Amino acid sequence: MRPDLLELAQYAKDKDMRAVISTNGTLITKEIAAKLQKIGLSYVGVSLDGLEKTHDPLPGQKGRFCCGNRGNRNCRDAGIKVGIRFTVNKHNLSDVPPCSIYWIRKT
Repeated sequence: MRPDLLELAQYAKDKDMRAVISTNGTLITKEIAAKLQKIGLSYVGVSLDGLEKTHDPLPGQKGRFCCGNRGNRNCRDAGIKVGIRFTVNKHNLSDVPPCSIYWIRKT
């Protein structure tokens, strides 16, 4: 995480901008989430590459799926709107529910 992330978010808010971040979520502790909420961050998007069995081997570091989800929960619990970002590819297609695959292939 950028050491000046909180300062950048505060600067954006001070300039009446909508402050959001996109992250893997692994470094968002309860304390960081509380600070982001206090600043007025309006959204955090957490990128995951699939379910745990798919996500962890891709970045090459076991445990990142759980840590990313923890960061997501910490933001949600702090009152920040959160979302999961997921790019479908041949490595994670089996992690997508069948009804979603139908929609993806039709669009």
